[in-house]
Amino acid sequence: MKNRKTSDKIKYMRLCRVCLLSAFLFLALYIISKNSSFVKLAVIKYFCLLLMTVSYTLYVIFFVRFLSHKNEQKLGIKSYACNALVAVMSFACLYGLSVIYLNKDFKEWFVTKAMATMSHQYYCKIFYNDDIINEVMSENYIVEVDEEVDTSLINSHQAVDMYESMDVLDNMSSKVDINLIYSSEPSFSEFSTVQEDFKDEYYLSYANEFEEQIFKGHTKDEKYRLIRTTLSKQNAFLAVIYNPADVSVEVSSKVGFKGEYVVDMAQRTGAVIAINGGRFTDIDRRGNGGLPSGVTLSHGQIITNRLVQDKYGIIGINKDNILVLYKGLDANQVAANGVRDAVTSGPFLVVNGKSSYTKGNGGYGSDARTVIGQRADGIMLLLVVESNDARTDGATMRECADFMIQYGAINAANLDGGTSSVIAENGIMLNDPINSRFQHETRPVSTAFIVK
Repeated sequence: MKNRKTSDKIKYMRLCRVCLLSAFLFLALYIISKNSSFVKLAVIKYFCLLLMTVSYTLYVIFFVRFLSHKNEQKLGIKSYACNALVAVMSFACLYGLSVIYLNKDFKEWFVTKAMATMSHQYYCKIFYNDDIINEVMSENYIVEVDEEVDTSLINSHQAVDMYESMDVLDNMSSKVDINLIYSSEPSFSEFSTVQEDFKDEYYLSYANEFEEQIFKGHTKDEKYRLIRTTLSKQNAFLAVIYNPADVSVEVSSKVGFKGEYVVDMAQRTGAVIAINGGRFTDIDRRGNGGLPSGVTLSHGQIITNRLVQDKYGIIGINKDNILVLYKGLDANQVAANGVRDAVTSGPFLVVNGKSSYTKGNGGYGSDARTVIGQRADGIMLLLVVESNDARTDGATMRECADFMIQYGAINAANLDGGTSSVIAENGIMLNDPINSRFQHETRPVSTAFIVK
């Protein structure tokens, strides 16, 4: 008799666990369905509420019956461990719901990051209705500078001409003066061949630390310079391309059908630097990055001429090697404006030296980023920023804009980001991308900016 009653006690305890977990599960489903954009039928919400009520009622009944056996044999360690596990899972359920619906920072991060994508917006729509999403997006947005790019602000030959006519290691007959003032003490470690008598004549200084990083020790033989730094506490890689004529758009070898890894594009073309380019569509949702979005030109050839979404724009390089940004044009109009290479992405971060206005996180959250920009002296800036392992951090649009302005960008635009963000040097990937499964892997893309 005692063994039977003991078994009954264990049975009621097990039933209590099942009913309690079921109650929390149906509570979660009720709250999610009540706030979800996808659940339109009220009957589904009330059905979840009914099941939660039934589960909790059964839990109370079984718990009362369990207590009726209080004088029987005590529960073992295994039973207490299971009880603790149920308690932890129940608490985790409540905590998760509180974070999703009550934590403003999480809600902003989750909604803006999901809505910034073209294929994963359903993630946030599972948990939030359109009213909540619109409320969040109304507090996080970016307003681009409403101006056309003034190409007269860019002298695409300035940096090249300066070092073609003045190689500081070879030409020692006149004083070096590049109108830069930063260092309090001259530094000649890079000019070890300069005679002592000439050191005072070759005083080099810089306007700021960013100018120093770009120019210190540069000669005409240096095609590019890679600056490793940080942005928003994440690893960042800035490729400084001294001659903008070296930058062009490369497309996947199977464009229109299948994307290609940036590293493979770099190896195939012999590029010394390569970064991912514009946005793209996954054909049949296969995740292969096969079809470039909007307008795409490569080496003067029109690759795609599709409708450009309002939130994006055309990022191109014209035949004068000036970075240009367009809205509302098709591929033929872009080509008629003398553009040789172009992709579609956005937003535009800097136009004519003016930063876009950003409220909140800009509506794109924090993530891995790829940005292209150009200085007044023609130097191209190619930036890639990593995200953390959990993909919960990275850089915002405002941080990217501020970063590019620090390095002298007159115009700059955001390219595709997230798992697509890749920079390769001599065919070797430098950054550490994280995919949606939290694996340290990148993905095939349609286009890339390469330097040859």
